[in-house]
Amino acid sequence: MGRFRGKGGFGEVRECIRASDSQKFAVKMIRFNGLSEPKRESVRREAKLMRELCHENLVHCIENFEDPNYYYIIMELADEDLSKVILK
Repeated sequence: MGRFRGKGGFGEVRECIRASDSQKFAVKMIRFNGLSEPKRESVRREAKLMRELCHENLVHCIENFEDPNYYYIIMELADEDLSKVILK
């Protein structure tokens, strides 16, 4: 994983690079350890909703997958952090 981009209540966001073409993306890594099954389902629903939303002002969800410890959401890499834009 690449450079740290941010942290939330369930995980963090880091840069990643696709090996086939060196394109940069953001990967949201949500910790599954210790989450109840209803919370895990909530994370899966969020990812499904992100894949279905399409708007010029939203980052596009590219892919998502999980392993026993994390749920990964691969997204476009935004130029700026939203919190920094809001605080301007």
